[in-house]
Amino acid sequence: MRMLPLLILAAAAATLPACATTRPEAAPPASAPPRAFADAVGLDNGRVRLEVSPAVGRVVHFGPVGGRNLLWVAPAGAATTPGADGQAYDNVGGDKLWPTSQALWEAATGNRIWPPDGVLDGAPWELVVADADRVVIRSPESDDYKLVVTREFRLEGAGARIRNTLLRTAANPFPVSAWTVTQVPMPRTALLDAAGDRPAGTPASRPLTPETPDRIAGRLGVAGAAGADAGAVAWEQAGPLHAKLGSFGRWVAAVYDDLTFLQRTAYDPAGGYLDASSVQVYRGEPYLELELWSPLAQLAPGEELSNEVVWELIEAPAERATAELLRRDAEAEAGR
Repeated sequence: MRMLPLLILAAAAATLPACATTRPEAAPPASAPPRAFADAVGLDNGRVRLEVSPAVGRVVHFGPVGGRNLLWVAPAGAATTPGADGQAYDNVGGDKLWPTSQALWEAATGNRIWPPDGVLDGAPWELVVADADRVVIRSPESDDYKLVVTREFRLEGAGARIRNTLLRTAANPFPVSAWTVTQVPMPRTALLDAAGDRPAGTPASRPLTPETPDRIAGRLGVAGAAGADAGAVAWEQAGPLHAKLGSFGRWVAAVYDDLTFLQRTAYDPAGGYLDASSVQVYRGEPYLELELWSPLAQLAPGEELSNEVVWELIEAPAERATAELLRRDAEAEAGR
């Protein structure tokens, strides 16, 4: 496996089209009943519950036992959206994995920047393991990327640990990344880590859509930073807006009045991240996406790329949960 260095990818990113974050997703009617997943298998440790549906290849439920689902799932009968080549996309919601930056999709498929790969995000996955401790699902082979993806889910305390493995099945020219996309109900605030060891001169956050922070009628700023180089970017927004923000960091969180949904993963300061960010937030309607990336890698046939994503629920009022996250972040930054 050959990891792609940051400087090469930064140069490549400058040549890619600005439409790399296009998401022509239709918002379903809010009055429709929730979609049901008859095949869903669950894990429950008495604190949190997680459910996976192999039929749609993703997590469809995560939240406190007996509490609400912290994943946004499209209501039953939600409309599909067309792609550039007329392919319909079923925006199911939940938590899924995409295999590389959207900037490369058109090159990989030959004709479209939307919708995503119809095998990894669209075809049924295989249920490999379902027992009291873990659930494992495996995708069919993606012909566009010559990949098979395996996802393993385990519960840990008030959260979950997810291991993603991308296996290259045959020669293919396109680099890959484990890019997890989690759709959640719109929170009060979105927080993105701004790592102190990010590339020199890199701002705390980077707009990834034309709706730049200067044009957002909300609050965007670095919270809790000991200096200009670390902290968390806090994004609050009232009303509908389709926009995306990214930063180099290790975690991202959706903050609600009564609890916070935190996601974290490893960050390699020397790694290549094609969207010039390793954590991202996409504000759609009526949901928000928490997105985490592994560094891009070029895989030879038979090679794998693996990463882990950790989810955690912090059950506390918003201000207290935010203060706790910033305290943890400051301690972690001091230890690096």
